[in-house]
Amino acid sequence: MSGPNTEKKAREPGTRGDTAAEQRAKIWAHNNVAAIAERRAWIETEGTPLADIQVLQDI
Repeated sequence: MSGPNTEKKAREPGTRGDTAAEQRAKIWAHNNVAAIAERRAWIETEGTPLADIQVLQDI
């Protein structure tokens, strides 16, 4: 069995070095800037959803 593939994926042309996924993420964030700001403001006021009932387990 061979080892893990360590080759780096070539960058998409014309994207200033960003991958296609990074470009889609930037476009999504740009299109949703108002919703992101609203959610951040809600979390600032109300706290993280479910934080009072979620428990982090030490593994």
